[in-house]
Amino acid sequence: DDTSRQYHFNRAIRTFSYFKKSCKKSEKENTYELSVDYDKSDESEIVIKILMFGPNMKVMEPQSVIDEINYRVTRQKHLFEKS
Repeated sequence: DDTSRQYHFNRAIRTFSYFKKSCKKSEKENTYELSVDYDKSDESEIVIKILMFGPNMKVMEPQSVIDEINYRVTRQKHLFEKS
């Protein structure tokens, strides 16, 4: 719902507050887009922060971040399956 989307968007703004970013809202799709500029050396930190949002955030690019998120989620899933 709108309140939940707004909450997660505001949370993302705070989470990535010290990175250069741009934001926009799509009224038609009722979605928010946040683009974050970061140094490659900060990519691991970016991935960790994105993972804190669980299913409430979708990464569109870069592919290296998408791949790392997929790797970490898959690895975590396998750890739980072995329990």
